[in-house]
Amino acid sequence: MNIGIIGGDLRIAKLAQMYAKEKNTVNILGFEKYFTDNVENINLFDNMENLIEKSDFIISGIPFSRDDISI
Repeated sequence: MNIGIIGGDLRIAKLAQMYAKEKNTVNILGFEKYFTDNVENINLFDNMENLIEKSDFIISGIPFSRDDISI
């Protein structure tokens, strides 16, 4: 499974590592503080559109709604 994770803190970075250890491909954006290089099953992205295109679903540590209805 290709999991996209956008933004978050150390807790979400650890979640990315957990998914990667389960042999999922994890695409991350906004984790430069925690990951400086690609590691096994974790791919660093610098473009949100590319990450979304390569991911089956997205997890975010931050809300993506401005009106509590639409994403």
